[in-house]
Parts: sequence; C-alpha cells; structure tokens
Amino acid sequence: GIYHLQQSNYAQALNFFIEVQNYAESNSDLNLLARVLMNIGNVYYELNQYTTAISNLQKATTLAQKIDDN
Repeated sequence: GIYHLQQSNYAQALNFFIEVQNYAESNSDLNLLARVLMNIGNVYYELNQYTTAISNLQKATTLAQKIDDN
C-alpha cells in the first residue's frame, strides 16, 4: 500500500489499505487499524477528498488515544 501511495497509484493503495482495514477489524487489531486508517486518510488527502481524509485521520487518532489509555 505504501509503495502504491508513493507511486501515486491511489486506487491500488486504497484497495490494499481497505483489505488491511478489514483484516484488522476482523482480528480486533487496534494498532494495525489505527495505522491503516491513517494511511487511508493520506490517500484521500492526495485525492483532494479532504472531508473523507479528515474523517479517517480522526478515527485513527481516536483509536491511538484509546490504545494509549490502555
């Protein structure tokens, strides 16, 4: 995903990150989920879809804070 993001292959990056998001959610892996939501937010930022980018970044931040509190 990161490679595709760096190569500006945003559709491929997003597809990969969404697969990872599904994996993280199904396995309750909050650390991975926070990281992948941040990456998804970065893809949407690059696509100039700022509202969706902010939403994903906020979800990542909330998860990171939850993880830090535990």
